[in-house]
Amino acid sequence: MQLLMQHYLFPMFKSENQYILFHKFEEFDPNPQLPGATVTKLLYSTVDMTLNNGYGDVTEKNQLVIEKHLSGGDLTATRHSDNQDWWILVPGRANDL
Repeated sequence: MQLLMQHYLFPMFKSENQYILFHKFEEFDPNPQLPGATVTKLLYSTVDMTLNNGYGDVTEKNQLVIEKHLSGGDLTATRHSDNQDWWILVPGRANDL
């Protein structure tokens, strides 16, 4: 069962027509150590806007970045001080600290 999905879209480095979409997918853990626990997947997909007559198309879909018991509902991003890169923050649960 899907609970929540969050996403951030970034332009690909040195590309005017390609984008990377980071998205979070949460589902109930079928074997939880804690009742109501969820497993979170941070995924990415890529989009090329030169395809499909300029409407764009997905070139990679739902590629796994990390799968773990992460804090539910939290996903944020901030630009790096070099003004080119980005930091994507996905907090872990308290027991991961």
